[in-house]
Amino acid sequence: MYVAHRTAEEVAQGAAEEAVRVLGATRGNEAAAKQLVQGITDAARVDLVGVVHRKSSHHYEVTVRVEPKSYVLNRLPYLRDNLTQQSTGSASY
Repeated sequence: MYVAHRTAEEVAQGAAEEAVRVLGATRGNEAAAKQLVQGITDAARVDLVGVVHRKSSHHYEVTVRVEPKSYVLNRLPYLRDNLTQQSTGSASY
């Protein structure tokens, strides 16, 4: 469970920071930032829940969900669903 929690936090925060970097490098190209976030979450094998870009406050938020991937928990879906971790990472530019 702790591993899922740390993974969710690290992927969300890293994706938000990279999205801000790409927004700056591409002069505000939101499509490129969202594509990068999707690629990061796909590579980390986590579910992308949401991406929020607040232009007025120059703020970017990424929310991801991680399910434990243990063999035992795959056989007990109720328990697996209760151990699912969701985290939001944010960055400003």
